[in-house]
Amino acid sequence: GLNSAPRAWHETLRAALLEAGWRQSALDPCLYLLREKGETKGALIVYVDDLALGGEGKKFEESVRMLKEKFDFRKWRTGSGTFVGSTVEQGADFSIRLHQKGFTSGLAPIKVSPKARDEVPATKEQIHEARTLMGGLQWLACQTRPDLGAQVSLSQQAFPNPTVRDRRLMNQALRRARQFDGFGLHLLPLDVDRVGF
Repeated sequence: GLNSAPRAWHETLRAALLEAGWRQSALDPCLYLLREKGETKGALIVYVDDLALGGEGKKFEESVRMLKEKFDFRKWRTGSGTFVGSTVEQGADFSIRLHQKGFTSGLAPIKVSPKARDEVPATKEQIHEARTLMGGLQWLACQTRPDLGAQVSLSQQAFPNPTVRDRRLMNQALRRARQFDGFGLHLLPLDVDRVGF
């Protein structure tokens, strides 16, 4: 609960990863690579206390063993699991599918009277509802649903004073998100020998 806790956790994790042979990327401090004789044996990404990693070989297996000895991982999934609120599923061909099926069920539409005129400004409560909805849709669009990006971005431009028309467009974005619930990203496998780090 201390303000210094996130930084302290990051430093503890970073030290353990370096000790286990991982090297932090100069381009992205959330990315760690495990290399041996010029070959990449593993890749690991971290977001606060969520980790996702993959790799193969003795060096990779040994580094995982070291991490499991040092930290009590509550959940350890292979092939599929969740990362930063997204479901991650690895196919037999090593492709990866990311989605947030069911996420929109937790988002509430904004209450708008069907008889309300388009230009009527929102009340303080309606602005709060709109911000809550758009925050959820923004998260979805950024994580797994880039198809919603334009609609969400345009709707957010209505703040700080959305009108009835704006709030109807926000509800329309939610309907679209629900219409294609579970739609996400499909990442095709790459030949590691052709990837440059």
